[in-house]
Amino acid sequence: MAACGPKLDAKLKDAVDVLAARGFPEAAVRSFVFGAEQENDCANAYGDRVYEKVTWPAYLEAKKLPRNDAAGGILDAVRYDIKTGERYDFSDPAAVARKIPSCFKNGKPYRDCKPKFHPYVASSYGKVGQKMPDGSTIYPAGPRACRLTADYRKFCSMATSLDGCWSYARGDTIMLPGEKTGREGLLQLARAKRKATKISAPTIAAVSTPAPQRKASTPVKHTDWCEDNIGFDTILKKS
Repeated sequence: MAACGPKLDAKLKDAVDVLAARGFPEAAVRSFVFGAEQENDCANAYGDRVYEKVTWPAYLEAKKLPRNDAAGGILDAVRYDIKTGERYDFSDPAAVARKIPSCFKNGKPYRDCKPKFHPYVASSYGKVGQKMPDGSTIYPAGPRACRLTADYRKFCSMATSLDGCWSYARGDTIMLPGEKTGREGLLQLARAKRKATKISAPTIAAVSTPAPQRKASTPVKHTDWCEDNIGFDTILKKS
């Protein structure tokens, strides 16, 4: 990650330019850039910064972008590509800003996005965590997001999923340990289920007459599913 200081500050302003050019409102841009600061270990969720002389907030304010406060408090949580599951490289915030889907623009990703992967929950976490002053523990997140199950996708399409799918849980319905620190490594309840995978290699017959036939391989069984552990039976009102 980039060292905290003027160089990162300049990169963050580049990200502001990218998102502003793409039509993102002020609240969404601020949320994204603040999240990029956190991901570079240059700020915490309380707003404390390693480098206090950042200029990107004033730079953003001077652009006079449309506000749309509903779009705030979402992009600061996004760490993974919701289509591919790949982790974003925030050492280059502007490059990530170019990749962030436009469906986040209006503050209603539950309506506008069709995710295949969770935006901030990893498919695996390190086993050695770091104890925080508030008693929570941060576990390092893996390089890929967990894959959304059918029920999880239904949940993520609901307005109430802003807490728990699109941003860190803040309500009474879903409480994740240590969420107030704003780090995805704290989401211990959302570790993916690890299932055994069996992939049958295709069998190819020897060349003969008639022509050899290739047997279809067994479909891949994914092992990176997100855990259904946030009360879907209640949330989705299952019978």
